[in-house]
Amino acid sequence: MRLHSRDSHPFLKPRKPRALRKRSAEERVRLLALFERSGQTHKQFCREHEVALSTMTFWLRQARLSARSRSAGVLVEVPASAVTLDSPRGAALLSPGSVDIRLPNRVELSVSAGTDSAWVSQLLRELLTCSG
Repeated sequence: MRLHSRDSHPFLKPRKPRALRKRSAEERVRLLALFERSGQTHKQFCREHEVALSTMTFWLRQARLSARSRSAGVLVEVPASAVTLDSPRGAALLSPGSVDIRLPNRVELSVSAGTDSAWVSQLLRELLTCSG
């Protein structure tokens, strides 16, 4: 039994060799935005725009990780003497000696003054990663 290569088989079209292209960051951002608006599957979009499916998947994963890290926020220590309340109503909402924290995922946390800042930092990191 003789096996045919793709090039010599009568029913299969030979594949075009894919040229390796180094794309700029701007071009990657443009292609990702175009993909998001296209409504196409990954495979359709990649074929039409001559992007390797694995490359597109990598770009999308990197964009998601980057977006997640940008929205993660930063823990900043604020001395109690720096806190001023603009209205008597605001003063009533904030109990003395505590800080209310509202995260982007709608989790609310009230932390008493004197709580270990390293523990609060770790708790916030975990809460943010759990809610993705």
